[in-house]
Amino acid sequence: MALSITSINFDKAVYNSGDTITATVVYTSTDSAAAPDLSSVLTVTVSDAAPSTVSQDATFAVAGSGATPLPTTVSASDSRTPSGMWTVVSNDLSGTASPWTGSATLTSIA
Repeated sequence: MALSITSINFDKAVYNSGDTITATVVYTSTDSAAAPDLSSVLTVTVSDAAPSTVSQDATFAVAGSGATPLPTTVSASDSRTPSGMWTVVSNDLSGTASPWTGSATLTSIA
């Protein structure tokens, strides 16, 4: 199980006071939870022309379709005095199998 930051990129090289700073963080995750098995009930009914009818239930399970990524949270701090306030604008973790790829966008005011 592991989280790894692949890159951190800013939208500009230099900011003026009051500018919005936008940082994009790309990361990967192999941390996962097993998909749960799904349980269902099958009801079978048999009837004839007599008229007679009989029903019976049986339970079956379908194995989970693979692991899913654990949810992630992203936060940031910086070395300014006082430290800038960072807002997470988006945080998406996607992919069909581990390692999943995440992308988060954070903003602050310069």
